[in-house]
Amino acid sequence: MRSQSQRQRVVSLLFVSGLFALFALAVGCESTTPPPADEGTALERVDLSLPEPLDTDDAAAIYELVIRQVCGPDDTFGGSLDPAVAYVVGTTGGASMDPDAPVTELMLLPDSLEEAISDRLSDAPFEVVWVESEADVERDADGRVSGNGVIVTLGSLAIQEDGSVAVSGQIYIANLAAGLRTYVIEMVDGVWTITGTVGPTVIS
Repeated sequence: MRSQSQRQRVVSLLFVSGLFALFALAVGCESTTPPPADEGTALERVDLSLPEPLDTDDAAAIYELVIRQVCGPDDTFGGSLDPAVAYVVGTTGGASMDPDAPVTELMLLPDSLEEAISDRLSDAPFEVVWVESEADVERDADGRVSGNGVIVTLGSLAIQEDGSVAVSGQIYIANLAAGLRTYVIEMVDGVWTITGTVGPTVIS
């Protein structure tokens, strides 16, 4: 565990991005993770524009899959974490594990999309709470999300040449307990389905 002074400085996105940078140096490649957003630009962020041909229903179905995946099988505890609440950050962008992913701006999820995602997750074993930023989530002295909760950060949707969608999903539980993957999601028999991941996986 980190010291008290270190804990006060750490936020999950910077932590995971730092892990990725170290991983990139270890394997001799360059990190494509964009720098953290400037605090002063928060109010200048604009609503997410969905890439064609995706609509709100498609985007909600894709993000639902990612949230269920990072709060379930990919919770970094072998699927046994069973969080009580998922604090989902309503801003996309930032870190991605796809080395070919373009740098993306931080974009706000429209209210209609947040509502559609929440509706799809109404039967999830965890409560979904939307927050503007990770800083809005209460944490214990050791950096653990209070109330057996987790923080989920979503990436922007990126259409691939084969029609699949790449999107990153990050989970933060506590200092030294976080994970980040970029998922590949495809339409299979008329249903959006996670078919794999792209790039390295970060788990701490």
